[in-house]
Amino acid sequence: MTRGPAALVRSIPRALRRDPRDVVVIVGVTALHRDLASIATIDVSAVDQERDAEELSAAVGRAVAAAVADRVTHLAVVAYADDARLTDSTAARTAATAVVAAEAAGLRVLDALSVADGRWRSYDCTNPSCCPPEGHPIPEGSTP
Repeated sequence: MTRGPAALVRSIPRALRRDPRDVVVIVGVTALHRDLASIATIDVSAVDQERDAEELSAAVGRAVAAAVADRVTHLAVVAYADDARLTDSTAARTAATAVVAAEAAGLRVLDALSVADGRWRSYDCTNPSCCPPEGHPIPEGSTP
């Protein structure tokens, strides 16, 4: 089985049993086998980042605490929104908050990804040879 960002983006809709929209998904895995140990979603639709920043931060905190309780050692964060690729969007800020919270909890963040416009991109990778600015197409078979 191929593992990596493309496989993760392909498997999330199946794991959630729905097409993710306007959510930040926090996927926790175990270190030894990289088995899925937890998955949490944070709804970022119709959120005013300024007004609801505290609420989003609390939701991120709960998701990371649940991952720690599930004995997760590694996380991946995936932002699904039309504006997820924009670094100043609510989805991107929530994903960044999740990365900071996970690292503060002692968890290793494998990657932070955005999914928008039928493509996925890494927030962390800036090397155009493996992470083109236009992103990668979402692999086929990604729907629940």
